[in-house]
Amino acid sequence: MTSPAKRELPVVWKIAKKSLRNKALMIPVAILITYFAPWLMAPILVLGGSYLAFEGTESLGKKVGLIEEHEHAHEHSIPDTDDLSAAEDATVNSAVRTDTILSIEIIALTIASVVNEPITIQIGVLILIGLIATMGVYGSVGLIIKMDDVGLHLRQKYPDSKVYNLISKVLILGMPKVMKALGWIGVVAMLMVGGGILLHNLPFFHELNHLGVALPSVLPMLMEYFVTPVMIALSTGAGILAFKRLITIKI
Repeated sequence: MTSPAKRELPVVWKIAKKSLRNKALMIPVAILITYFAPWLMAPILVLGGSYLAFEGTESLGKKVGLIEEHEHAHEHSIPDTDDLSAAEDATVNSAVRTDTILSIEIIALTIASVVNEPITIQIGVLILIGLIATMGVYGSVGLIIKMDDVGLHLRQKYPDSKVYNLISKVLILGMPKVMKALGWIGVVAMLMVGGGILLHNLPFFHELNHLGVALPSVLPMLMEYFVTPVMIALSTGAGILAFKRLITIKI
């Protein structure tokens, strides 16, 4: 039987490769836009932020049971079998779609911060940030997926060691919990990033920057970087979901 890690790691690697390819295509496009159509950056950021707000809101709705999850049929599904290839294709496509939006936002924000630097510096920074973002995220996911395999290896190699058995137990039992926690962290991150982008690029949201400034201690920072962006993202995402549902009903 194929272990979960042996199936999951190639999927992670497939997503990582597509992520790197997308960034390689986006970097020259971003530089061209900066030089010849800088006015396009703000709309691109707003569209990307809106998509992240929508994705985050929809994912949160599914997690708390407010939105029903639907099974999607795949054209190459095999009747009466568990079509793992179809499920993996769906996972890859969904992950790459979200990764593409995040990559656009990362590149747009990065190039905005080095817009006054020479072209060689801009290209170097964009490549470095792209590599760090991709390898950091997918490398971490790969390591987490291998947690239970490492735990099993330790248990088999050192069966009489209490210390290694304890580490093994933590790794094996901890992996599903870490994956579940990462799901929630991903949703919150999408809401924070999407809402933050909308907050800073849409003038009618700018006044919300002042929410909570009179609060004591770290509360103003909590409002600025978490509460306000998440509120904006949830409102935007709910609006997009409502519009999508309305269009679907009419069709």
